Amino acid sequence: MRWGGLLAALIAAPIGAFASPPVVLDADGDRLLIGRPDEVEAGRDVGLRLTIRLIEGGVEQPWPLEGQGIEQARLLPGARALAITPRHELLEADLATGLVRVLDRDVVGAVGASPDGRHLVYCRGDAPDLEVWQLDLADGKPRPVTRGMAPTWSPAVSMDGGRVIFASGRSGLAALWVVEGGGPPRQLTNLGVVVEPGRPPALTPTPAALSPSLFAKGLVVFEGRDGVHVFDDRGQHVRSLPGTAPHWIVPGRTLGVVVGEPPRVMQVPLTEAKP
Repeated sequence: MRWGGLLAALIAAPIGAFASPPVVLDADGDRLLIGRPDEVEAGRDVGLRLTIRLIEGGVEQPWPLEGQGIEQARLLPGARALAITPRHELLEADLATGLVRVLDRDVVGAVGASPDGRHLVYCRGDAPDLEVWQLDLADGKPRPVTRGMAPTWSPAVSMDGGRVIFASGRSGLAALWVVEGGGPPRQLTNLGVVVEPGRPPALTPTPAALSPSLFAKGLVVFEGRDGVHVFDDRGQHVRSLPGTAPHWIVPGRTLGVVVGEPPRVMQVPLTEAKP
């Protein structure tokens, strides 16, 4: 299957293709965002829809979008959360007041955020023809970051909004790319890989299509198919970890990953991993 077809299949897969137990979507301090795939009638081809539960200090808290099936959700600093509806609306929810506003439409897949939550990056379009867009919450005006790079997925953005790292299959192989200061995209990983008939190429990891990526202090972090991976912003692999739902505890220095059952957050210092 081509990468474009794989991305589309992951995003639009029926519920039966996903495990029914709840999964941790994101964490922030003692907050956990839990998603459980909704049950649907047998034979219905329905895209991924999650019932969301917000847990804080081990106690369930009100979720502003209660009763609505959500495709993706993640936490932001300042007691905020993002969610994508089955209609591909990108929503911001205030967890303290319950207020919800629409930020953009035609959004597909995971949303990346700068460590302070001011800058958002996401993929927009009609899957698999997805390009990366950026939104500065200060002005609320979405703008395109890439053109002609589809399929793209799981973008991440630096603290100042000036650098965006994302995954793309544009070169024929899944790889990480970077856009700096509005310049042209530059490939970071899987450069010069030789594809031989009948032999799968040895590729460095890329994000799972529905998982957000993190970017701070020269490190990009994402969840792949076999754990959590840390790269530097030159595309060099730093380390891999078991676990899911990576999130910053101290941006660029201490990573949190969710491990175990019941889930708990494990802190991983990354000071030795400076690029």
